[in-house]
Amino acid sequence: MFVLIFSFASTYSVQSQTIFGSKPDTEILVGIDPADGAGAIIGSTGFESIRALACDTNTNTLYGIDAISQQLLILNQASGQASVVGPVGFVNVASLAFDPNTNTLYGVDSVTDNLLTIDTETGQGSSLGFTVFQNILGLAFDSNTNTLYGVNPDLDQNYLVTINTNNGAASIVGDIVGFEILISLAYDEATNTLYSADDVTGEFLRVNPNTAVGTVIGNIGLDNISGLGACNISEAQVPTLSEWGFIALAVLIGFVGLIVVRRKKVIA
Repeated sequence: MFVLIFSFASTYSVQSQTIFGSKPDTEILVGIDPADGAGAIIGSTGFESIRALACDTNTNTLYGIDAISQQLLILNQASGQASVVGPVGFVNVASLAFDPNTNTLYGVDSVTDNLLTIDTETGQGSSLGFTVFQNILGLAFDSNTNTLYGVNPDLDQNYLVTINTNNGAASIVGDIVGFEILISLAYDEATNTLYSADDVTGEFLRVNPNTAVGTVIGNIGLDNISGLGACNISEAQVPTLSEWGFIALAVLIGFVGLIVVRRKKVIA
């Protein structure tokens, strides 16, 4: 019994950060371990082409955009299933990022090159201005420095850019050298880490936001990861299995104690 409780208590630990990825060719949501890049299939989204993800870390809500219907979605992090919020109203929004400081969801329409704010209640997008760069296909917001980053794959180069959230103007940080096609970004506010994934090779990497140098963490084990989103999971939200193990142990001790007391009374 004690062995069972110990086993139960030690098999689970809540991570403070979970990276999600979308794999639109098979309609699945993927969970990615930020420590080694290993990916695991969560489940079907029910939508053909989710190419952008972003997480509201204040409410732990995972948003996505379906590239075909151009609708804002909310994804269930446990099952992958997506539900519709509403139409964005633009041609091809293929990237998302969330600013938790102002509760603003950003997107970029890669056809019109518009930086957008997107209403999380209705899905409707509003233009802030032109980025100048074509095909910004990944976004991430650094909440510690209030910086919006984008990735712009162009021929054999993958440019990391910063984007002015007032007017949409983008500036090049540098080329993320050594990778095939990067079309996704995510930012971990807890560790101040910018992540990306190679759409061709499945490599998961961290990107230096100042120099654009990419460093491979590991391989997701899946290619065509077209969107990334980083969600915080608070250990205070739900007891971990370690805590449940201690609770079970306390109950067991109490139960055994009760039996001992009753036996003493019978003997007396």
